[in-house]
Amino acid sequence: MTTRCPITWGLFLGSTALMIRRKRHQLQASQSQLPPSKVVFVLGAPGTGKGTQCQLLEKNLGGNWTHLSAGDLLREVRDSGTGALADLIRSKMQQGAIVPSHITVKLLEQAMTKAHIATKTTKFLIDGFPRSHENLDAWNAAMNKHTIEFVLNFECPEDVLYVVCYSTLKSFVCLKTFATCQCPSVHLE
Repeated sequence: MTTRCPITWGLFLGSTALMIRRKRHQLQASQSQLPPSKVVFVLGAPGTGKGTQCQLLEKNLGGNWTHLSAGDLLREVRDSGTGALADLIRSKMQQGAIVPSHITVKLLEQAMTKAHIATKTTKFLIDGFPRSHENLDAWNAAMNKHTIEFVLNFECPEDVLYVVCYSTLKSFVCLKTFATCQCPSVHLE
C-alpha cells in the first residue's frame, strides 16, 4: 500500500479547487460580456421629451429595444449614498458641469451588460448622451464594437423648455448646462 504525503495531497486539492474556481469565473465572465450591439443616441435639451419618446419607442418598436437614460444612471449613483464616485457626480451636477465622460460611458456599459444578461437585448436607445465631442470620443474609444445606428435630436424653442422644466420642477441649471456645454451638432463621422 502506498501512502501519500498529506502536504502534497493538500496542495494538489487546493490548487485543483483554485483552477476549477478560476475556470468557472472565466466562463461566467465570457457569458456576461456584452456582444456587439445596435445603439441609437437620443439627444435634446431637458424637457424636449427624450425619455417619453424613448419609452414609446421601446414599447412600440418591437425587436427588444431597451431605453437607458444617462442622466438616470448618473442620478442613481449620486443618490446611492457616499463614496468617491457618488461625491464626484454630486459635485459636478451641483456645479452644472458635465460628469467626466469615462464615468458616464462605464455606467452605460454596465447598464447595457445588465440589460443584456436579463433580456438578451442587443439594441439600445441611449438618451442624453453624448452631450459633447469629448463624450463621443470617450464612447468611441471604449465602445467601438457597437454600431451607432442613428441619432434622434429633439429640438424645442427655449421659451417652451423653460415652461416645461418649470412645470415639471426640473432645475433651470439643467438648461443652463445644456446651453453652455451641449454640442447640438455632434457629428458621428
